[in-house]
Amino acid sequence: RTHLLAEAEKRYEESLPLYRVIEDRLSEADTLSSLGDLYVLTDRLAEAEKRYEEALALFREIKFHLGEANTLLSMSMLRAAQNRPEEAVVNLQTARFLYSAIDEKIGQINCSLVLSDLHREKDRPSEALREAFTALLVGSAVEASDPKLALARLGYLREKIGQENLDSIAKPVIETFPADAQRFLTEALEKVRAAFEEKPDPDA
Repeated sequence: RTHLLAEAEKRYEESLPLYRVIEDRLSEADTLSSLGDLYVLTDRLAEAEKRYEEALALFREIKFHLGEANTLLSMSMLRAAQNRPEEAVVNLQTARFLYSAIDEKIGQINCSLVLSDLHREKDRPSEALREAFTALLVGSAVEASDPKLALARLGYLREKIGQENLDSIAKPVIETFPADAQRFLTEALEKVRAAFEEKPDPDA
């Protein structure tokens, strides 16, 4: 794997000056963002940050919002790895806004799922629950979306804080959503409860 990553890095670095010569800004930005991803994989976080920033500047210059949103989503993972969760949240919220503007629902779902994880890790269960619900709602309109991913976030919360606490925070959170979504979300919560009740007791 190390050999493959090194080869990919070499090819990306070689392609950058060529894209600059022919003024292919989109390919240049895509390559910079890909280099950022590669540097994250090889634990070179400072280099990854630099490449992501360069990619973002180009995507914004050419007004390619999908590339900008994708790079912000990648940057959020980097911020989390750097123990900068609040910056990660800002990246994710901005990315989700861009995905929403271009009606890219899978991107919106991914942002909400990562936000749910970040909030859960910081002991903010209400915010984590709200993001998991948001992912479920957006996913319900996308055939390619797997609802198990969002339901899993509810399960993680249930394991972290317990069913009783989950129930106590769920009602006020659900009430912040439109009326037509509240029944759907209540049913989703019941699916999580039922899934845990069906688990066999290992001590039985």
